[in-house]
Amino acid sequence: MKILSILLEPKPIINDAFFHTLLKEDDYRFNCDDCGEEIKIKAQEQIRVSWIGKTTAISEQDFKFLKKHYNIGNNNKSQDGGLPVFDMMICPRCKSKFISYSGVKETSNSVYSVSIIGIFKTESKEYQASIRKK
Repeated sequence: MKILSILLEPKPIINDAFFHTLLKEDDYRFNCDDCGEEIKIKAQEQIRVSWIGKTTAISEQDFKFLKKHYNIGNNNKSQDGGLPVFDMMICPRCKSKFISYSGVKETSNSVYSVSIIGIFKTESKEYQASIRKK
């Protein structure tokens, strides 16, 4: 996996949860830095796979790379104290690929909060075009 650009990187103080079962329920939205199209990180999907740590879009090899890159150790805790979840989103317009790193906390029985800790671009339309030309 290659990191082309970082849109959001972990900070000492974690961003507020964008999703909280009791307060607000919404998907996280950001814009593709290649074409400007809106991309969504689906909160319910992050919660659904929180015990696995990744969606099916992330391979085992990439999962190991991401855990090492974000320094997630044997305790398997995200930087916000929850469970780390990795997901891949593909821009619907230009097909650039983005990886998200979320922290999912179960604050009470079946009450979840989801924070976005990191987002980076792993493949872009320019990168794909340069590979095809070679």
